[in-house]
Amino acid sequence: MSEIKQETTHPDAQGAESTEAPARRYSRGLKDTQRLERKITKAQKRLVRAVLSGVESWEKNRDESAGKKKDGAVKDAVKNLAKAQSKVLRELSRTPTDVADIVGSIRPKRVLRVLFPLARW
Repeated sequence: MSEIKQETTHPDAQGAESTEAPARRYSRGLKDTQRLERKITKAQKRLVRAVLSGVESWEKNRDESAGKKKDGAVKDAVKNLAKAQSKVLRELSRTPTDVADIVGSIRPKRVLRVLFPLARW
């Protein structure tokens, strides 16, 4: 017997597949805390991606230097490091905006109340 495989995507009213993420649902008192956590996670991801791109840049430049001349990776180490750091800093330059967004969006009293329920605010 052949089985019929059901589709996992659901078409919207016009028949096109919907690519939107479902709306997030929050508990009443935890909404601000969860939104804060999402923004912090976004900033952390940006930081990790920037460091990864710098390491990949270092690796690529090191391999190119090693292929071009004898002991090229060692001779060009400072130049390759500078290029990698430049790339990291370029990508990290948007992080202060993320931090400002995080700080500007929280309601400190409510978040602190959730994090420290026994404290008196």
